[in-house]
Amino acid sequence: MSDQTMLPPDNEQRQLITNALDTSMLVEAAAGTGKTTSMVARMVALLAEGKCGVHQLAAVTFTRKAASQLRARFQGVLEQRVRQESGVKKQRLVKALRRVEQAFMGTIHSFCGRLLRERPVEAGVPLDFSEMTEEEDNRLREEAWEQHLATLYATGAPILHVLSDLGIVVADLKETFIQLAEYRDVDVWPAELLPKPELKECKKKLREYLDQIDFLLEYFPEDTGTDKLMPAYKAINRHSRHVNLNHPADMIALLERFDTSAKPVLKWWPDKDMAKAEGERWKVFREEFAEPTLAAWRAYCYEPCLRCIKPALEKYDELRALSGKLNFSDLLMRAAALLRDNEPAIRKYFSERYTHLLVDEFQDTDPIQAEVMLLLTADNPEETDWTRCKPAPGKLFVVGDPKQSIYRFRRADIVTYNAVRDIIEESGGKVLSLSANFRTVAPIIEWVNEVFTATFPQERNRYSPAYVALQPGKPSQEPGQISGLIRLEIPEECSTSQEAVEYEAALIARNIRHAIDNGLTIEDKPIRPGDVMILTKDKKSLTYYGQALEKYDIEHQVTGGRALGQVPELELLHRCLQAVVEPDNPIPLVGALRCELFGVSDDSLYQFKRAGGLFCYREAMPRALEPKVAASIGDVFRRFRQYATWLDEIPPVAAIELIAEDLGLFLRGGVAKGGDRRVGSLAKAIELVRAFQSSTWTAYDLVDYLAQLISGDEAHDGLPARPQSDDVVRVMNLHKSKGLEAPLVFLACPRGRWNAGARIHVDRRQGKVRGYTVISTPLGEFQKRVLAHPPQWVELGEEELNFGIAENNRLQYVAATRAGAALCVTLKTKRKSSNPWQVFASHLLTARALPVECELQEYESPAVKVSIGEAENFRAAVEARSRLVVTPSYRTSAAKDGVVFHVSQPITETPEPDELLPQRARFSREKARHFGTAVHALLEGAFSQPQLSLEQLAQADSLLGSCDDEEFVESVIKTARNTFESEFCQRVRESDKVLVEVPFEMVDPRDEEPSSVLPILRGVIDLVFYEKGGWIIVDWKTDAVEAGNEEVILQRYAPQLDAYRRAWRKITKEPIAEVGLYLTSVQRYFGQRVRIF
Repeated sequence: MSDQTMLPPDNEQRQLITNALDTSMLVEAAAGTGKTTSMVARMVALLAEGKCGVHQLAAVTFTRKAASQLRARFQGVLEQRVRQESGVKKQRLVKALRRVEQAFMGTIHSFCGRLLRERPVEAGVPLDFSEMTEEEDNRLREEAWEQHLATLYATGAPILHVLSDLGIVVADLKETFIQLAEYRDVDVWPAELLPKPELKECKKKLREYLDQIDFLLEYFPEDTGTDKLMPAYKAINRHSRHVNLNHPADMIALLERFDTSAKPVLKWWPDKDMAKAEGERWKVFREEFAEPTLAAWRAYCYEPCLRCIKPALEKYDELRALSGKLNFSDLLMRAAALLRDNEPAIRKYFSERYTHLLVDEFQDTDPIQAEVMLLLTADNPEETDWTRCKPAPGKLFVVGDPKQSIYRFRRADIVTYNAVRDIIEESGGKVLSLSANFRTVAPIIEWVNEVFTATFPQERNRYSPAYVALQPGKPSQEPGQISGLIRLEIPEECSTSQEAVEYEAALIARNIRHAIDNGLTIEDKPIRPGDVMILTKDKKSLTYYGQALEKYDIEHQVTGGRALGQVPELELLHRCLQAVVEPDNPIPLVGALRCELFGVSDDSLYQFKRAGGLFCYREAMPRALEPKVAASIGDVFRRFRQYATWLDEIPPVAAIELIAEDLGLFLRGGVAKGGDRRVGSLAKAIELVRAFQSSTWTAYDLVDYLAQLISGDEAHDGLPARPQSDDVVRVMNLHKSKGLEAPLVFLACPRGRWNAGARIHVDRRQGKVRGYTVISTPLGEFQKRVLAHPPQWVELGEEELNFGIAENNRLQYVAATRAGAALCVTLKTKRKSSNPWQVFASHLLTARALPVECELQEYESPAVKVSIGEAENFRAAVEARSRLVVTPSYRTSAAKDGVVFHVSQPITETPEPDELLPQRARFSREKARHFGTAVHALLEGAFSQPQLSLEQLAQADSLLGSCDDEEFVESVIKTARNTFESEFCQRVRESDKVLVEVPFEMVDPRDEEPSSVLPILRGVIDLVFYEKGGWIIVDWKTDAVEAGNEEVILQRYAPQLDAYRRAWRKITKEPIAEVGLYLTSVQRYFGQRVRIF
């Protein structure tokens, strides 16, 4: 065979990539055609020909992993070319190889971060800014929303009443806020306050329809079978009995029940003519009355909803600015602004700093990324409109496949891709097309072409690229025993989606196990786990495939799921920690007692309660309790008291690690089925908590974060404890598979429809970027209730629907082109519409079926043999590590403890004497303890938010706002008001510098004993203000004090005030004039010059 015949069919296009180095170009590289190879070849050619130095190269990729692979491949090719070249080219390449680390290869976000760090002043960013993680960004949005809600309710904002009249709960707007926070580059969300729609005619028709429904109900059979209309009529009738149609929001809520298709099934109706007539009545009423009225009402609600959401977005921007961190959008927007809004010299500097920009996976570039790219490579540094920029010759090289543009939900935009394509072509650049596929065998390529030639348009349009047929580029070889197209059929007996997924996951796992054990070949070699990839449309089901593979002892890695939160040991840890951090809440304590760690029976709990026991681990065991029961419950109480001490005295995450070990959770997970992954996942969860620790003050918040991990609010994959090789079955959802391949690919999970609908439309065609959104709230697991939308959403929604349908076609193309040798597609024989892969069914009629013979085979994981000596050594090692962890490097004490902290002296909790309870002693003991906390909170709010009344502050307070004891709330407000309006507080308000609730942490200056354990003093100063001569430090006290006994209180708290004085002096290095107590029970301030203390 000649060299000419070995060349790929698109060789001429490939040669231009390395030869036309002075031409900017866009390479449209179809699946499997070697996009990264082409990019690396271009980079090495630029260096060899002396077009740039290695330090002037910038290669941008989609993920960090892809960047790592690109760097490794680039260095490998560079080394190879050094061996092949001679003369000046070799000298250039040797120089580049020595400085290869100077080339930038990373994500677009890290590249923008580099630009900002080089010119932070011009960019207007903090000199020491850091990049915000996705988890941190999500938590900041949650905080912004919670603060926004607190402000709304505290101020009694009028928008609350407006939304209430519209039948909208503010909490239902949170999902829209979260989504709009992704689009901070949108300049304006246009919303016009519309007149209230006329509902009279629709109400009349609705009443008539309701009368008709009421008349028909007595004729309906009890069993309506598969009919949809009769159940809808019954539900509407029930709903109508509980609403007032004269109230617009009630009428709209009822009208929404008609906003669906409800076709009658004739065989279930008592009369077929009646069924047809009612089906037509439903259709006419829906189209002529329900839909137009709902559209008008939702348009009317749009402006008030956005009016409520916008302050939350502003609060989110404010919190981000205060954090000193930039999220992914900030990095892009600030980098674009740096290049666009500064002097041309800045652009010139960066264009010389990075003379050649190469971008991979360009089809998923969003408009801001495109702006950065074109501003940086433009031939005219004074042009600030990126759509008019022309890349300088050879400076820009982008490669991508528009048929794989699948990230519109992340702002990737096929319209932007087409715009940049046109810019490159119109400025003298080239658009190349690569079609030779080196990944996939010829039979699958032929199948892909057959499917997608009819799916994609013949010529590109606004929504979709044209289809370019793949050509075989892979040398033909023996196919192996596993090859070609395979069908996995779900039998009719699997009547639910859950049953179908479980059946399919088990069948796939058994077949993989069977193939590995029997040495079946793929691509002419025995199959290994790393040869297999399982793709799903629905990421919620990924765990089932991991569990099935685990059962058959097949090494695997799940990406993009929520497996971490499903580890039993993590749930047990959270249950115990919740009981510890909520000592006054009996519910989590009882739950912990009943869990499998302690196994306290219901009978024992009953005996404990009958004997007078209190479900609080701080309390003693009742004397009358049976010894055996007292021992079991007492052991739990003792443990929990110890855990509380650990959480108080050492870093909370270190304490959580100790608690997990003391509970035996690592050992419990390790000996269970799948123990490697259970132990690793538990450790990963603790590390996530450690990372979260920096953004919170309390152990309670950390425990709450654990709950979020368990519930899946934050999606994290599980992790094996032992190092894992690359030889694993990869399980992931379709969007995670971009750029990946495997010899054998399963298109799995027969649930997850192709949803083409969209909720946001962004118009970038004019000067300002305008955004339009549908405002909705979840309605069950799979549906949403539309609350509002722009008046023009019918047209905008149609446009987005077209984009959505086109992207679904591209998703199917990505799924079909991951396989190298064999592609197995799951099909259903029943309820086919719920299977996303059913679109391929008509093209798989001749495909062979996946074997089910191994269905009866049972597989047990081989037992791990461990000798007694190994077990003893392991236990000794664990105990040694435990001693290291238990031995503290520092210990903490609170300023209010008033005692010198010594490591040798254990901290014990001293009950507060009754005479020192807050003055509202007529309240229960528990509520009386909350009295001081509530008064402190109101006084803090009174000084920090003087525009709010005490009543508003009380309503926003987490304790008082939910308290149903009006006398308690009124007493707290009265005490706070008397204090705030006192003569002393008037003195405070005259100061220019007033601080409230100031936390501090420092080395304890009171500790005089030398020790290897560092004593840490923590506290919160209630009030500090400045007067001529120095700072005044004040602590509020709500203790019950009789007139004349104030000196006792002053002496009692003298050490605490002294600790505050020392801390403030160390923090500010400024003089302190006075420290004192304000006793709310007698409404007097007792201050002393510092020398007294």
